[in-house]
Amino acid sequence: MSMIYYPQAYMGETQRMKRRKKRLWEENEGRCYWCGVQTILGNRGGGRSPKQYATIDHLRSRYHPARCEPVFNAPEPRTVLSCYARNNKRAKIEQQHMPIQELWRRSNSRPKHWFARLWRIMHYRIKDMEQKVRQELAAFNQDKLKGK
Repeated sequence: MSMIYYPQAYMGETQRMKRRKKRLWEENEGRCYWCGVQTILGNRGGGRSPKQYATIDHLRSRYHPARCEPVFNAPEPRTVLSCYARNNKRAKIEQQHMPIQELWRRSNSRPKHWFARLWRIMHYRIKDMEQKVRQELAAFNQDKLKGK
């Protein structure tokens, strides 16, 4: 009986990602697709990544409905080389424009008693605003009494 060899089955996901990143880095001469900055190719290791660290970025958003559709003979690539700073900035901007309920739904982690927490936050903000207004009125009244 002969053994069937599947090279991709034994190759870890990290190895494929490293190869893809290296291929993209060589194709683009190490330049970020979005801002054109020279990126650094290497292992992240641990800790905070430098802003010029090379990452793989998807052209379509992770929440785009057509992202997972198979594309045959696509004229454009699905992934590009991006610097760490631009990749994170794009993700944050995308998340800021989504309603909080949609983020909870997609993350599958609605916080417990979220309405009570929201009310508490708003309550303290209103109290702080009231205190500032009282202080300003007191200062204004003192100035009036002094005749300014």
